[in-house]
Amino acid sequence: AAYLKSNANSAKTPLVIAGGWGDNAAYRQRITDRAAHQPNVVFAGRVDDQELVNLISSATMVVLPYLNSGIIHASGPLVTSMALGKPIIVSDTPAFTGYVQDRVNGLIFKPGDEMALAGTIDELCSNHALSAEIAKNAKRFIDEKSSDSAMLADLEKVYLSV
Repeated sequence: AAYLKSNANSAKTPLVIAGGWGDNAAYRQRITDRAAHQPNVVFAGRVDDQELVNLISSATMVVLPYLNSGIIHASGPLVTSMALGKPIIVSDTPAFTGYVQDRVNGLIFKPGDEMALAGTIDELCSNHALSAEIAKNAKRFIDEKSSDSAMLADLEKVYLSV
């Protein structure tokens, strides 16, 4: 719904929605029905890992509007997006804020606030310098966190805490 309120929709910027949402058939049907009436919206449904990488690679930005902070798999698309150097917008939930610093390596909005999300989408679409800076910082963050020395230091902390 936030996309429909943003300028990205009126600019004909495509929106691809990917995800499975478990057994929530009613929610999936609502998304499918809404997408059918919006020419710029594609509902891809659940995708495999390679298709997710392909979708993220071709994206202008990645938006992760999760409401539930307890979703353990939420960080997969986040880390993939950051590793691919994509500007990201995430909801203010613990699953994301451990990775994302607002206006540094991503933009954060209040979960469920469609107008805030629409404004954030518009900001990234119109501010190319901010979008590029966030993308660069997101990639750097993941590269630094996943380096051999960073992983060894994390392992050492766990080992010493036992």
